[in-house]
Amino acid sequence: VFVTSEELSKYCSQWSSHVHYFPFGVNIENFKLALNNPRSIPDDMKEIKRPIAGYIGGIHKWIDFDLVRFAAVKNRDVSFVFCGPIQSDIAALKDLPNVIFLGQKDAKELPYYVNEFDVALIPYKITEYTNNVYPTKLNEYLVLGKRVVSTDLPEVKKFNSDNNHIVKIACTKEEFALDI
Repeated sequence: VFVTSEELSKYCSQWSSHVHYFPFGVNIENFKLALNNPRSIPDDMKEIKRPIAGYIGGIHKWIDFDLVRFAAVKNRDVSFVFCGPIQSDIAALKDLPNVIFLGQKDAKELPYYVNEFDVALIPYKITEYTNNVYPTKLNEYLVLGKRVVSTDLPEVKKFNSDNNHIVKIACTKEEFALDI
């Protein structure tokens, strides 16, 4: 049995002694292109005011939209940029001029968007589901050397304990907003 989180490993171990933790990786070849050509700015990012707090991935129900709203209101000088398909109601953020949704991007383009982020976000709600999630975007952000701010996800905490606490984990909305 292969699992992508420690919590899933614990859960599956109840039924099998052959459980293997296998976290997500990064398509290094795709991200090398952006590392080797960092000045290739996507057209829809060129006019966005800096600093940029960015997110890549599905805009889904696991994102804490109240948290993002709080952070965006507290940091009106920061542009919050989301690259990914909208899969949830984003009405709570539509009235904020510093929150920008760019839509879904081709996987080969994503590194160029991440390159433009000053800080990369993992703003997930803490739920039973997200307690079992290793966010792939964590690796993608870090391979490009981005500073990452995340909510208090168990897998991010485990990653941090294994990697000298390089990710800023925010336990409250105030910490999250402050760390951006």
